Amino acid sequence: MYSATVPFTEIGPVRAAMTSFAVQIVRRQVVKEAENVIKPSSGLHTSVKDESNPKVMNWTDIGAGTTSQVAEILRKHQPIMMDLMMQIAARQPRKRNGVAVEWKLRPVEVVSTHFTYGLVKTYIPSC
Repeated sequence: MYSATVPFTEIGPVRAAMTSFAVQIVRRQVVKEAENVIKPSSGLHTSVKDESNPKVMNWTDIGAGTTSQVAEILRKHQPIMMDLMMQIAARQPRKRNGVAVEWKLRPVEVVSTHFTYGLVKTYIPSC
């Protein structure tokens, strides 16, 4: 029903044009947010002191509290993307014996943060 590639102005039926417009404007905003979040002022940059021995930075190198800090930065600078990821990652809770089962090993916010940050890293030239 919608197209992310055909300009909405070239689509004849109004309903298809409107849904394409919505997809295209959200896509433009999500890309803009991704470009803004990688700016040094956002706080997502890390540095490696020994440039002769560069290594890939992992969450364990930085610290456990960093995940919540990164989530906060992403929510601030990428609200649409984080909301989309949270909606995709959040499923309807399964029920066992009439009781909702809570996700403990892979909490929705952690999964969404990890995935969104993984996408953001592709924008950063040094990652």
